[in-house]
Amino acid sequence: MFNFIARIPDIFAACCLIFIFLNIAYSLWNARAASPDGFTGRMLAEWIDPYKQTTFYFRYTKAGILVLLFTLIFAEYHYLTMPKITPEGYTTPSIFLNLLTYLPNYLIHEFSHRFTWTITQNEFLTVLAGNAGETFVPLICCYYLLKLKGGRFLLPVARFWLATTLFDAGTYMSDARACKMALTSSDMMTNHAPGAAKGDWYHIFNSLGLLEYDQVFSTVFCALAVVILIIAFYSLWHFFAYLGEWQKEDSSCAVKEKNEPEIIMPEVWHGSIPGNNHGNGYTAMNTDSSADSAELSDPAMEQARKIQRIQGIGVDIGSGGNTDTWEDPYEKWKRQQEQEGKDNSL
Repeated sequence: MFNFIARIPDIFAACCLIFIFLNIAYSLWNARAASPDGFTGRMLAEWIDPYKQTTFYFRYTKAGILVLLFTLIFAEYHYLTMPKITPEGYTTPSIFLNLLTYLPNYLIHEFSHRFTWTITQNEFLTVLAGNAGETFVPLICCYYLLKLKGGRFLLPVARFWLATTLFDAGTYMSDARACKMALTSSDMMTNHAPGAAKGDWYHIFNSLGLLEYDQVFSTVFCALAVVILIIAFYSLWHFFAYLGEWQKEDSSCAVKEKNEPEIIMPEVWHGSIPGNNHGNGYTAMNTDSSADSAELSDPAMEQARKIQRIQGIGVDIGSGGNTDTWEDPYEKWKRQQEQEGKDNSL
């Protein structure tokens, strides 16, 4: 019983992963089926970002591009030269390391170790799953926010979160050979002093024969983290800068839909007159048959008249099929009823 209760978090995480992967696969399959050309770059772009909320669709100005470039250069220089391995340990005070992101990143990192070991019993995958799971969670959040029309509200936060996980991985990589970081075991109870235990990336790089390139991989991940950090702040500014325009666009679309409601064709248009199909997908109503017209209720005739005026459908009258003398079918029906009433009174 206690073993089952202890496995509940693992079972819940497994169910979440299965749902996420099946949902992504189903969405991708539908996007491929809807695309006339199959898998293309445009199809993938529309599938990932259907509402154009990524930085590729931002409105850039020359001044904005210059500010972005100078900010990116300064941030890259600052964060790539800051990490230092000292005899006392490994310290990286920065905007990335804060309580709002450290705690969830730490919990996800350690839980990913435990979850992967429970599922696979593979030591290499278990070690790799720490930073992989830590990065996977905010990445999935970004994916689902892009699928929401109002996802731009929370995308800056998700991007900042993603940047912190990449920076954590980069700083962890740089300590692969030095082993100067104070570490915690996956049981989240056992602490190791600096140098007392080897980190995850020592085991990963050593097993792949890439231990001497730890600083190279660290630089790449830290640089990518800085880029995403700048994008997060720029997207936050971009959101507030164009919030008014987006609200106007949304309100204009809502007003347009309200003023132009969808018109549903009534069954009256499914009747047929030989040789009177006007090529627009609907067949004109037979106005020469007063008996058929009389069977229609007034609301149906009113709807038919409105649709006929909007669509511009002509009705052939007379033997020659002349459409120049067009008469509203509803008015004609009323005139016929009035005429029949007068004849009966006589």
